[in-house]
Amino acid sequence: MKSLFNYSTKAMQYKNQGAWIAIGQLYADVGDYDAALDYYAKVTDGDLKTLNYLKVGEAYFLQKNYDSALYFYRRYLSFAGNVDKKATSKPYVLIGELYHAEKRFDSSLYYLQNALNSFEEVNDRNWVMRSLLELGKAYKEIGRPMPALEYTRELLNNAEQTGARQYARDAHYLLYELFGSLHNTDSAYTHLRDYTSLNNAIGIEISARNLAFFKASAQLEQAGLKIDLLNRQRQLQQEEIKQSAQQKMFLIISVIALIIIFIILGRNFLLKKRNAEHLKLLVENELEIQKLQHTKKLSDLEMQVLRVQMNPHFIFNSLNSISRFILHNNKSDADEYLTKFSRLVRMILQNSQNSLITLENELDSLRLYLELEMLRFNNRFSYVISLDKSIDISVLKIPPLIIQPFVENAVWHGLMPKASSGQVEIDISAEKDYLSIKITDDGVGRNKSRAQQQSQTATHRSLGINITSQRIRMVHSAGTNIPPVSFVDLVDSLGRPAGTEVTLKLPLLYD
Repeated sequence: MKSLFNYSTKAMQYKNQGAWIAIGQLYADVGDYDAALDYYAKVTDGDLKTLNYLKVGEAYFLQKNYDSALYFYRRYLSFAGNVDKKATSKPYVLIGELYHAEKRFDSSLYYLQNALNSFEEVNDRNWVMRSLLELGKAYKEIGRPMPALEYTRELLNNAEQTGARQYARDAHYLLYELFGSLHNTDSAYTHLRDYTSLNNAIGIEISARNLAFFKASAQLEQAGLKIDLLNRQRQLQQEEIKQSAQQKMFLIISVIALIIIFIILGRNFLLKKRNAEHLKLLVENELEIQKLQHTKKLSDLEMQVLRVQMNPHFIFNSLNSISRFILHNNKSDADEYLTKFSRLVRMILQNSQNSLITLENELDSLRLYLELEMLRFNNRFSYVISLDKSIDISVLKIPPLIIQPFVENAVWHGLMPKASSGQVEIDISAEKDYLSIKITDDGVGRNKSRAQQQSQTATHRSLGINITSQRIRMVHSAGTNIPPVSFVDLVDSLGRPAGTEVTLKLPLLYD
């Protein structure tokens, strides 16, 4: 990544038009579309400007500015339409995607099918795969699963032959949805498993690449600020030398002139010295602000890596649960469990795309998870969710999948080892600038749970609790004295273990 930035910077110094497109694409890859458009706007060369229309159109499309995107796609066609089929077919795919986003499926299918035929003629497999993916999505949207399956299987075959893992990941997820709609649960489960594995690996790679991008960008900007500060100091030194020469010249002319000039130059020197110190302070403050901004970007990306690690942890735990449930229960109950599980997985995959979601969405997925566990364990426990009426759950934001790991721990290690039925309570309230989430169970308590695990020669995987605790600490402001996670062992009137109480403290975040 550093060598790529060094190359781009040198190309900029020699006014290489292609460098603007390369840098714009880098910013587009990390989601900064405004910066990408700024660099694309610098391209003025004739041939590159025509190619640049596609890049500009894609940036507007990703911003959901479909009118502007369509305008630039058609501008490209008007200049490059007579070159060859490949030049014409690329905007056909992009226009097809745009019409798909606008739910104009007939127009989308027309452009995508023409593009696929052209790319197959010139054997451009990358664009063939992109066309197949969009055709599969379009046929799924209009309720025609069979042609959607055909195109998606062809996409998966091409992706596996060429090693295109992102297309293979997208193909597995689309096949999971298609087989799910056809109630083919075995095939849906297989493709969901393959999708989860690929998505985890690709997500970590993308997060690491973005971290490298922002670190390299931060180093370049910091180096630029330091060079600018040195240049300004050099200019001040040169100015001081010039003033000294003037002083010598006026000394030769007359003593009186010397006195006058000394007073003037002395005053100017003091003012400029103060200005230089003030300027230096401003530059140092600017550098510190840049560091803080990039630190925040790096923290966001590190949070994303933690979310990517958290999703497969929960999904694989749930897959183990459903496997055992199907082996020990009748088919009708298993089908009901699998349907609810599919809904829960879909909610988790959707929520995990965002660093923050509404408390309403988090509680919906939590309730669905608890219903699954109650169904699996034959209603051996119950749950209660209490919510402060002053909280507007539709606008209050929290990190996704933040409550579930602690509730799971309460059910599995607090309530399930208990001989009688139990209950888990989730109480949510607002305290000054913090959201308090209290999870209480009347189970066997942490000490007995640990003892039972040791006697069974098994250890509980605390990955979910550890990662979630790290995520909660990261959303807290630096310097806060409030513990983000705390545990209390409950006892009854005779001092016997009576359960566990976990309290989470999150900052109040609104839209």
